[in-house]
Amino acid sequence: MLRVQLPDGTRLPARFNTTQTVGDVYEFVQRASPATSSRPWVLSTTFPNKDHTEKDLVLGELNEFKRGGTVVVKWA
Repeated sequence: MLRVQLPDGTRLPARFNTTQTVGDVYEFVQRASPATSSRPWVLSTTFPNKDHTEKDLVLGELNEFKRGGTVVVKWA
C-alpha cells in the first residue's frame, strides 16, 4: 500500500504488488491527476528524501517501498 501525495495536498491511497515497478506508480499518478501531464514531475520519498526516476526498478526490491509508505509528487 502506497499513499501518493500530490502537489496540491491531495492524497491517493493505492495498492501495488511488490513485483510492480516505479514506472507503474508513475502511470497511476498520471491517470489519477490530469495536472501531471502539463508539467514535469518526479516521485520522491519523504524521509530520507530521495527522488525515484529509474522507472524499471521493482518496488519489492527497494527498501523504501517493501512495506508500503508515502511518496510525494514534486514538480521538477
